[in-house]
Amino acid sequence: PHKVPTHNSGPVGKHSQVLTDLANMNLCVLNGDDPSDLDQSIRTTLKGELFLKSARIHI
Repeated sequence: PHKVPTHNSGPVGKHSQVLTDLANMNLCVLNGDDPSDLDQSIRTTLKGELFLKSARIHI
C-alpha cells in the first residue's frame, strides 16, 4: 500500500490521508500483509492533530 499524495496539507488533506490509510490497512489484513506501517502513520497523524488542537486551546 502506498500513501495517496495530497496537495492539501491542511485538516482536510490529513483526514483524507487517515481514511485512505484505514482502507489500505483493511486491505493489508485481508491479504495477510503487515499493516504496522499504516498503523504508525495513522497514529502519528492523529497525535499531531490532537497536539495542534491542544496548543490552540492554550493560546
